[in-house]
Amino acid sequence: MRIAVIAHALRAGGGGSVGRNLIRSLDRKASENNYLFVVPAGAGYENLKLISSEHRLVYFEGNAGYLGRWVFDGFKLSRLIREFQPDVVLGLGNRGLSAPPCAQVILCQDAHLFYPSKHFGKITWLDHAINVYRKWILRLDLRRSALLLCQTPIAEGRLRTTYGYSGKIALLPNAISVDSLAGDGSQGKPVPLENANNVLKLFCLTRYYSHKNLEVIIDMFDRFRQE
Repeated sequence: MRIAVIAHALRAGGGGSVGRNLIRSLDRKASENNYLFVVPAGAGYENLKLISSEHRLVYFEGNAGYLGRWVFDGFKLSRLIREFQPDVVLGLGNRGLSAPPCAQVILCQDAHLFYPSKHFGKITWLDHAINVYRKWILRLDLRRSALLLCQTPIAEGRLRTTYGYSGKIALLPNAISVDSLAGDGSQGKPVPLENANNVLKLFCLTRYYSHKNLEVIIDMFDRFRQE
């Protein structure tokens, strides 16, 4: 099969990790297919070192601002994929193509696209406008998609409600790296935890974004200290 993978929006944080790990896995575990990977420049994808010469990485230079991204998404990306003549388009960045040339699958992970704004942390008016635009784009893309992927049953329900989507949805939870599972735990405890065996500890592994509203964790522990 010829598969076009749209991943140029997966630059940082969990999105970047998902993009790089999935491309690496497809290149090694399903190398019989012919892939076109559209990825962001300067975000670590250059280090993937694809093992198959049949698999092609195309880099999107993200320094052109919002206008450059709009031009690329609206015109250049569609032409690039049509020239590749894929059998399947896989959109990893919460969107696909509004007029795909073949069957299309979209992975939606950004909660901004299926939660109302009252659940967000502090965001600017520009961020809010961008979220409204991205919701509109996703609604258009879903009309031409054969399958929608999301992480949890709750996300599935909210996506169906938000977009009136009645098509096929499959759950694709984020996986734990096999390298992490193979660790032997021999590194020992971090110094601040050496004498805290009987103390409740919280480890929050995440990239810091204002919309994640992480400060509420501190407020929660302060307010419910005894509990």
